[in-house]
Amino acid sequence: MVESAAPVPGRVFINYRREETAYPAGWLYDRLANRYGGQVFKDVDSIQLGDDFVEVITRAVGSCDVLLALIGDQWLAITDARGRRRLDDPDDFVRLEIEAALTRNVRVIPILVEGARLPRADELPPSLAGLVRRQALELSPARFDFDISRLLKVLDRTLVEIRTEHDSAAAVTAQTGKAAGSGTAEPPTAPDQREAAEPSPLSSISPAAPTTAAEDWPHHDGALDPGTSASKRATPVGRPTRLARPVRPRRPRLFYAAAAALVLAAAGTAATLLLLDRGDSPGKDSPEEDSPGEAARPASNEITSAAAWRLVISDKIEAGDNGCIVTVTNTDTGDRKVFENVWGTKTFQMQTAGKFRWEANDSGCLVAQHSGSGMAALPFAQKAGTGDTDAFAAPETPGKVAVQVLAFNGYGECDFELHDAADGQLVDLGTVTQGQGPLRLEPNGRAQVYLADFAGCDVRVSAEP
Repeated sequence: MVESAAPVPGRVFINYRREETAYPAGWLYDRLANRYGGQVFKDVDSIQLGDDFVEVITRAVGSCDVLLALIGDQWLAITDARGRRRLDDPDDFVRLEIEAALTRNVRVIPILVEGARLPRADELPPSLAGLVRRQALELSPARFDFDISRLLKVLDRTLVEIRTEHDSAAAVTAQTGKAAGSGTAEPPTAPDQREAAEPSPLSSISPAAPTTAAEDWPHHDGALDPGTSASKRATPVGRPTRLARPVRPRRPRLFYAAAAALVLAAAGTAATLLLLDRGDSPGKDSPEEDSPGEAARPASNEITSAAAWRLVISDKIEAGDNGCIVTVTNTDTGDRKVFENVWGTKTFQMQTAGKFRWEANDSGCLVAQHSGSGMAALPFAQKAGTGDTDAFAAPETPGKVAVQVLAFNGYGECDFELHDAADGQLVDLGTVTQGQGPLRLEPNGRAQVYLADFAGCDVRVSAEP
């Protein structure tokens, strides 16, 4: 019997109250969606017209693996039309979503914005008391990029662990199915295994929660226990925990200034040029061979691709160069990606075919489309700050992708991520510090992979048996 497909592992749910934290929630959604695509859920951006929003939200929070609870300085005190505190209402959506996540033991990360503090247990309904035991992240205007880097580090590690667990479970299920089909008796399931394999009813999320909503919460078996420290959990990456991704030094930027930059990126400028793809992919050693003079004529800010392609952004801003911000929107689906902090020339892998529209924050930001995912051959070298590598064939199992740092360029360490060239999913990640040998990344059965945009270090990429 063919069962229905399980939810895709790795969902990130943003929990927030519109009247208080809608603005930072929207900005955070843009940053996360740019990195994780459709794995991020936020009601306004994730619910289609005509959908039952109650049903969609309950389904999303019931299948998420990480819940980000945005807490502003009025989070505890906000009241409804009758003057009752919203958190004291058992049917309040913010409360129900956090209760569901705590009940399912997924990772819950309180995000403190606008100077908010983490509430005390005696200030919360008993069902939310577990929230105060979760390590919170404060989004401070003074160190916003660093705080976001910390969050991305935790999300990267969590989603890789969940995906690995999901893939392992799928492999076991497939093997069991083959054994059953060949007439081999299926071994009895131990009681604790049955408990993990069968979704538990969540009707006890809240005694006063609506019955129909509670019965609709799906259960995802791959959720991690957020109460277990990262050092105690098995992880597919046996390397030191990554620190914040190094970025090119630049003037400090406040939280709302960053959001304003995104608004400016969305506004775009018609003067920015699109360099037409001539079918020749410039080599990595000469990423800036393309120039405005080489394009036959200025083109529109629209791109059409029938297959995977590469986005090339060149920063040619002259006075007051704060780097390029380019927003690319898939006009077929509405999905968008924002590419920030681009200096020099960077290339980015784009796995989705379709029609796209892009906007840039400055007319000095030049955009080009190159067809295909590239054809790098191991071994090869690439300089820091040039974007994603071209796709290359992964070493056959049990081979690894070895990343040797040739120059740290003043950075103490550098982070690296290996992605599947077919769908862009994160496959493995790790950090190299000065004095260490090569970092060995596991392709996990992928045929074609690439290294995502990395800052700081010049590298040599090779195969190790």
